[in-house]
Amino acid sequence: MCNWCGVWPCAPNCPNRTAQPVGRCVRCAEALYEADWYIPSPWGPLCEECAREMLLRSRCRVQTAEEGGCA
Repeated sequence: MCNWCGVWPCAPNCPNRTAQPVGRCVRCAEALYEADWYIPSPWGPLCEECAREMLLRSRCRVQTAEEGGCA
């Protein structure tokens, strides 16, 4: 039993509680926590870094096709 909140396992708002991952990024397998920013996808959640990288790659492909180059 926790000395701070008095329950086991600790209550969600207990400062002694260790963070437990709520999932993993399907692309890089990084652990995702409640406070993390992520995007749900049909394949599973994507962490912020993977989502941004995929977005930049898709923009680059569109620019390459439309404008002849990616900046």
